[in-house]
Amino acid sequence: MGKDVQSDQAVIFYHTDNEDFIVWASSKQDLERWRNDSSVPLVEVVQLFKVFCTMKQGSQGVYHEASHSQLDNAFGTHDEDEVIKKILKEGDVQIKTLKGDEAQNNFKNR
Repeated sequence: MGKDVQSDQAVIFYHTDNEDFIVWASSKQDLERWRNDSSVPLVEVVQLFKVFCTMKQGSQGVYHEASHSQLDNAFGTHDEDEVIKKILKEGDVQIKTLKGDEAQNNFKNR
């Protein structure tokens, strides 16, 4: 992404007692379309097929890829497709406007 590029991203937050989990959707419209018709392929809705967590830092923290044990503890499975579907269905949507390299800099792999 160039420094003068700006885009709106749909971020879906799923809150548990111990952690906040995040999935990035391509747009709020795509998410709503999937919520109304689950036959819509996930590939048309999800921007990244990864689940992130905030390490208890809320929406302003650095997002880390969730580990299998974090997913197992929160969702009873580490099958990312199943976890992503649950987050998309039950999570809270926020729209984030990202500028330049912000999107890439906000993610870290463990």
